[in-house]
Amino acid sequence: MVYIAIVGKGDVLIYEAKLPGPSSGKVPPENQLQFIVHQALDSLDHKTWSGTSMYLKQVDTFNKMPVSAFVTAGHIKFMLLHSSSLEENAIKQFFYE
Repeated sequence: MVYIAIVGKGDVLIYEAKLPGPSSGKVPPENQLQFIVHQALDSLDHKTWSGTSMYLKQVDTFNKMPVSAFVTAGHIKFMLLHSSSLEENAIKQFFYE
């Protein structure tokens, strides 16, 4: 299971989608996915201002499911909740394309 969310300025959800993918362990109920990503916004904001990279790698974890993030120059946040079995390079490639 892969969940992607695009979050705009003011932490407003612009787009969300649950996509099929490898699943490891417990998958949270669909109504909790938005809360998990929203909870990761605090650590994402901290990492955004403490570095210069747009790809922030893993910003948070929930039940061994990492939340990876990419922030654009216009402060649009692309957040990906995924199983830990996905490779870091595959996630980075996804964000850069």
